This record gives sequence, C-alpha cells and structure tokens, in this order.
Amino acid sequence: MKLRLFPKDEKFFELFLQQAAAIDKICRQFRDLSQNWSRLQELVAAIQKTEHEGDELRHQTAVRLARTFVTPLDREDIHELSAHMDDILDRVQGAAVRLLMLEVGEPRAEVALLADILVQASELLEQGVEKLPTFTDINELRRSMHRLEHEGDRIYRGAISQLHQNNETVADIVNLIKWTDILDRLENGIDKFEDVFDIIQGIIIKYR
Repeated sequence: MKLRLFPKDEKFFELFLQQAAAIDKICRQFRDLSQNWSRLQELVAAIQKTEHEGDELRHQTAVRLARTFVTPLDREDIHELSAHMDDILDRVQGAAVRLLMLEVGEPRAEVALLADILVQASELLEQGVEKLPTFTDINELRRSMHRLEHEGDRIYRGAISQLHQNNETVADIVNLIKWTDILDRLENGIDKFEDVFDIIQGIIIKYR
C-alpha cells in the first residue's frame, strides 16, 4: 500500500457542491420573483442574501487553496471553477437588483421564461458537480445545457428585437435601455453555466 505523506485535501469538492446548491437556490428565488411581482422587494433581499452566501463560499475556497499543500485538482482549475460559479450568482443577483432599482413596472414575459431556464440549468449543474470527484463523463449533461443555452439565446434575441420595434418617445428609449441591461444579465448568466460545464469537462478529461 502506497503511503501518502501529504494527503490531498478533498474538501474542495464539498465546497463546489455547496456553491452549486447556492446557485440552484438563487435561480429558484429569481423564478419565484418572476412569478410573484408583488413580493419584489422581499425576494430581491433574499436573492442578495444568497449571493452573499455564495461570496463566502468563494472566499473559503480561495483561503483553503492558499493554505493547502496538496490539492485534488490543479490549483488553476479550482480557482477557475469556483470563480465562474460565483459569476452565475453575480449575474442573477444583478438582474434582480435592477428589476427593483430601475422601477421597470410590470415584468416582461421573457423574464419568467429565462428564469425557468436558469432553474433547469442549475439542476444540470448540480448533477455535473456531483460527478466531478469520480471524473465521470458529463457529455449528456453538457448537451442538455447546450440546448438550454440555445433556447435562452432565442428568447433573449426575440425580446431585444421587440424592444427595438417601438421607440417613439424618450420613455420608450429609457425602457429599452433598462430592459436591455436586465435581459443582458440573465442571458449572460445562462451563458456562464455553459462556461462552467466546459471547465468541468476539461477537468474530467485531464484526470480520467
């Protein structure tokens, strides 16, 4: 039996799972927001709290990485995966805050559609992260994520096209700017899921 003088710290996998859980939580909170507009302020506050919890997990990962001598993955892979997962939390939180801050009035239907895609993507991500410790193939999950990303792009492009069709007043232009900012963040958040899957797949290929 081979003796390890410096055993690898497997805690990183647990932290990744906790980050994935925080992403699923914030995406579900955002979906609740899109369906319960009257609770906007309350749900934005809940989303901000979850994003702060995610920041703490990102910080724990960074601290542990600095203090750990032998890691289960390359250090740059740990850093990149944790950072990109945190980006998803930031995008969702940013969209929620702007819905409140910009006083956009009634929500567009596309917000609920994109919110549902975010929840589906978060479910796939949790499954993908669960496979990471054993370096199990995620090709099927990645294909599913790719389909969601394409659907998100389609909804986003349709919304932006519609927003550009009727701009006759200053108020119309202001509305266009506000919604473009919000929809950009949601679409970019979905794109970030695919980025995370690319990182996970790269790690699996490297270690299988």
